[in-house]
Amino acid sequence: MMLQATLDDFRGFRNAQKTRKNHDKLGPSGCSRIEAFENPASWGGRNMGMPVDVEMIREMKQAMNCGDLLKFVPDDFSARAEAAYNTMSILHLDFQNVWDVYVELHSLVYPSTELVP
Repeated sequence: MMLQATLDDFRGFRNAQKTRKNHDKLGPSGCSRIEAFENPASWGGRNMGMPVDVEMIREMKQAMNCGDLLKFVPDDFSARAEAAYNTMSILHLDFQNVWDVYVELHSLVYPSTELVP
């Protein structure tokens, strides 16, 4: 969750950052990746996007059982940890508070064990 948020923030930052103008470069320059993607005509490009049937993608993922590919813990532990996390009053999870959150979460998920620093 925190890793994904960090990656999302970085992607947003990088995609919004303008590149320097380079007249010798084929393709976009002097604009951000977002601008180049949203307005390809501004740099001589074309919109080559293809429509995607989102429902068909969902069906394919379900048929391939892709959900299990990113499971790192058993379902029962995941449910227990998420229920404990949801009882906590966390406004924002970041690198400054992650250890404090972990300590509290550990005490909720494993109330009879002590966390040794």
